[in-house]
Amino acid sequence: MPSTAPSAGGPEFHQELLAVRSDPGVQSYALKCARGDRDLAEDGLDEAYLAVARVRHPERIEDLRKYFCRVVSRAINQLRNQLGAAVIEEFDRAADMQQDRPGCHPLPPRPIDEQVSLDLLTRAWLEPFASQRKELARRVRGRSRDPDRYRAMIVTVAMRLLLAVLTRDVSDADFNRALCVAHPKWFAEPGRAQNTLDQRLSRARADVRNLLRTIIKRGDLYH
Repeated sequence: MPSTAPSAGGPEFHQELLAVRSDPGVQSYALKCARGDRDLAEDGLDEAYLAVARVRHPERIEDLRKYFCRVVSRAINQLRNQLGAAVIEEFDRAADMQQDRPGCHPLPPRPIDEQVSLDLLTRAWLEPFASQRKELARRVRGRSRDPDRYRAMIVTVAMRLLLAVLTRDVSDADFNRALCVAHPKWFAEPGRAQNTLDQRLSRARADVRNLLRTIIKRGDLYH
C-alpha cells in the first residue's frame, strides 16, 4: 500500500484515488506493463499513487482512472530504466576492475526484488544476440584488416560480458583476455608496438560497451 505523503486534493479525491489504485483492472494493467513482475508492478502503482496525490488541481483530471494508468505506465518505465542504468554502471565498473588483472572478484548479491526484475529483463537484453546478430554486427566499426571478423568478435564478447555481469560471474568479465582470445591476430600482432596494441584493446572495449548500451536501452523500452 502507498505511504502517506503531502498532497493537494481533499479527502474525497484521495478516497477515489485509493479506490482506483486498488481496482483489479488497474492492477492487472500495471502487471502487464511490468511484463509479469509483481514487485515492479506494485512499485509502479505506489509511485503513481504518490505522484497523482500531489497534483495541485485534481479537479482538472477528467478521467482519473485513465490518467492514473498513464502515470503507472510512465512510473514502471522509469523504474525499469533505472535498473538498466544500474546494470550498465555495474558493467563498466566490473569491466574496468578486470581489464588489467585476472582473478575472481565476486560482487555482493543483489536484493531479491531487484534480481526478479533483472531476470525478466534478461530475456529482452539477450534476444537480439540470437535473432539480430547481423544487424548488431553492422553497428560496429570494422577496425581490423578483417572487418567482418572484428565485428563478429565485438558482438560475441559483448554477449559474453553481459552474461557475466548479469550472473555476477565477474571473473569472466576480463575485457583484454576475452578480446585477445577472440581475435589474437589483431590484439597480439607480432612486431607491433605495445602502445599500438593497447590502443586497439581500448577501442575494442569502447565498441563492446557502446553495443551493450544499445541493447540494454532497447530492452528497457520494449513492451
